[in-house]
Amino acid sequence: MKKALYLFTILFVVSCSQLGKDQEGKTVVVNIDLNRKPENINTTDFLRRTSIRLVPLETTEDSNLGMNYNQMVVSDGNIYILDDQQSVILCFDGNGRFIRKINKLGNGPQEYSRPAGIAVLKERISLLDGNRIQQYDLEGNFIKTIPVCRGYQIIVTPSGNFVITGSYTDEYSLHIFDSAGKLLSEYFPRQKTLADMILTRGNASSMGVYKNGIFVSNYFDLSVYHVADDTVKNLYKFDFGAQNMPDDLLYGSPEEKMDKYENYRNNKVMNIDYLTVSEDWVIFIASLHRNNTIIYYNRTNDSYITSKEFEPPYSVLLGGINAPLGRTIKGEYYFMIESSRLRKMILELAEKDKDYKSKYEFLKDIDPSGIDDNDNEWIVFYTLK
Repeated sequence: MKKALYLFTILFVVSCSQLGKDQEGKTVVVNIDLNRKPENINTTDFLRRTSIRLVPLETTEDSNLGMNYNQMVVSDGNIYILDDQQSVILCFDGNGRFIRKINKLGNGPQEYSRPAGIAVLKERISLLDGNRIQQYDLEGNFIKTIPVCRGYQIIVTPSGNFVITGSYTDEYSLHIFDSAGKLLSEYFPRQKTLADMILTRGNASSMGVYKNGIFVSNYFDLSVYHVADDTVKNLYKFDFGAQNMPDDLLYGSPEEKMDKYENYRNNKVMNIDYLTVSEDWVIFIASLHRNNTIIYYNRTNDSYITSKEFEPPYSVLLGGINAPLGRTIKGEYYFMIESSRLRKMILELAEKDKDYKSKYEFLKDIDPSGIDDNDNEWIVFYTLK
């Protein structure tokens, strides 16, 4: 019954040839080898400095998660999840205790009908609903409606501006509005070569607040950009060598492009997804249709670790699709993991190593026999130093 996670996808593209440089005046090119041998990489120091804690989400009749969720946000210590299947916002405290469900589904002026994404800031929940934002307080009371554009992902900057991503079919795929809904800027013009492609995969989590601006990644692009002060700066360009997206992918007839897309998407990196940028790290999924790899790039010493180089339990907790969905003001990255997957990981670990609890302190208080497949998911919080 529980629970595959099918994260809501967005398609969000850019023409990189027209974009600028980073703060120092040039883009940093980072070479990544996805096929380097794990046995030749020392991950001990990285894992020694990684602190993990796991928080179960309380399971009640009102708090039960559906099979799909669009977005999860941690704000002021509380956890907010937009459940796509049920069209509700589920609110939990920092210990996973259920607080409330916000259900305003409907066609009335204070309701939402097509919830796509949420942002939480300054005791307000901003829910992107079609071509408007519905704002509620933390108890679910309606505040106001703000007209914007259609979109799929939303963040609110510290200044109160709304940043919204659109589709690859839109004229621009990144839009910035002020707190009243006035359009301030648009970025990343549509690539005409994509207009006749019907794509089945795109970025799921591709932007966030970074210093005084916004960081973004884009479909069919291997760069990380910084948007601030009406400029777009290319911070990093990641080079995967032979696994880079082919230059000719987006050229030819619609049939030829789709054939190449289907042939390449299992073994070529076409985009950077689930992106989070902090002072010291750039973390993302090198997105393949199968066998996704999480990249942990250290900005301070220009080095990287990949999730392929971890062994259990880290290969499960920090690998697969478990790239962070955000970062708290206390510096913790976070994502959600299925209860069934967590239980399976612990049982397999215990079978191989009876002393696993003394080695992995974050597992010492978790009894896998008490985890049920119908339980809500768990939140994994972790820090990197």
